[in-house]
Amino acid sequence: MSEALRLADALEQQFPIGTAQHYLDGEAATELRRLHAENEALREANEAFGKRQEWWNEKMVALSNAPTASLTKKPTEGINMSNIININGIDYIPADQATPRITGNRAVVVVDRGWIFAGDVTRENGRIRLDRAVHVFRWESIGFDGMIAAPKSAKVTLKPMPNGVDLPEGAEIFCVPVSDDWGL
Repeated sequence: MSEALRLADALEQQFPIGTAQHYLDGEAATELRRLHAENEALREANEAFGKRQEWWNEKMVALSNAPTASLTKKPTEGINMSNIININGIDYIPADQATPRITGNRAVVVVDRGWIFAGDVTRENGRIRLDRAVHVFRWESIGFDGMIAAPKSAKVTLKPMPNGVDLPEGAEIFCVPVSDDWGL
């Protein structure tokens, strides 16, 4: 039994029931018990935090001891397996073995009210101009990422926009860079 709980018991037994001093000692005892319970909860939370911190430190040490590499997430197919770092089931490879980033100006542009277009993007004077544009009319059962990865799939319906698309800059929600021949 903790010192706080022993003191609370002693306070409650010190004066006869019905006296003012007994009432005050009872209030003090109740407060001591409350503070003891709060202190125990804080001690347990601190102990749990310490365990989480220990786990985190172990992971950081393991990561710092891993071979030096740029952590670029990519599938491991066709990669020199001796250079792979696996963290929580995800394989990371050196940047020089990764697929290069898309550098062109073609993108899939998601705009407000559910419209999705793709085209060669030009941004001028608060407007977004899409040339060689297509309207992503529909895709089914493959998700947004599946539509980005396979625009020629039978599950994707693209409609050509022969006159291009001109949008106000504020209508854009986000865009995804794609290859120069995406959707064509």
